[in-house]
Amino acid sequence: MSRVFALKVIYRNHEDLVRRQICTEIEILHNVDNLNVVKCHDMFDHNGEIQVLLEYMDRGSLEGMHIANKRQLSDLAHQILAGLACLHQRHIVHRYIKPLKVVNWAQRWWVDLDFLAVGGA
Repeated sequence: MSRVFALKVIYRNHEDLVRRQICTEIEILHNVDNLNVVKCHDMFDHNGEIQVLLEYMDRGSLEGMHIANKRQLSDLAHQILAGLACLHQRHIVHRYIKPLKVVNWAQRWWVDLDFLAVGGA
């Protein structure tokens, strides 16, 4: 059975310190296993580009959507908060939440992470 993935490419050459921080954050994300956080499968360095292999979300994001049903809205909020709570338990803070960062696949809403702020425990 074949699987489809998403490839997020972080272009530009970054200073070593910034590059190490990005790679550390991606490695931490790789270890997060939660139904409401987009799964990071692997990371590659290709000619200075950082490539991140992610779970493919085939139904788009919340951007531009209108959810009038209170029950659906409540379920959506619960799923987003569950994903964020999982991250906070690992001392990972999402820098910003916006509709574009909440994606849908198989009737579940997931939090897509860009760059994370990681704190020590």
